[in-house]
Amino acid sequence: APALLAAAADELAAERAARAAGATFARFSGAAGEAYVSARWRTVGFRGFCSVRAGAVCRAGRRAYMELELLVLCDAPQFGFCGREWRRSDAHAAAGVGDDEGSWGVD
Repeated sequence: APALLAAAADELAAERAARAAGATFARFSGAAGEAYVSARWRTVGFRGFCSVRAGAVCRAGRRAYMELELLVLCDAPQFGFCGREWRRSDAHAAAGVGDDEGSWGVD
């Protein structure tokens, strides 16, 4: 448990620094340390199965899009959009975006 708390504290500090540097993404679900965001390189990396969310919110009835450039392909990539019913979680993620009725995704 102490290692998990330390990983969560390190990730929170890194998330705050990334946001201060202009990053707009942060881990939204999955265990602490499973994702990292680099504002400098404008990249998101994954070490485990987790979800990363943009800081901006698209209001109902509006349109949104995303552009992705895959630099390294992992075993089970999923990209998509989630609704308001999604909640931030520090637990290991068993399902990703598009795996439930509150989100849409592509694998």
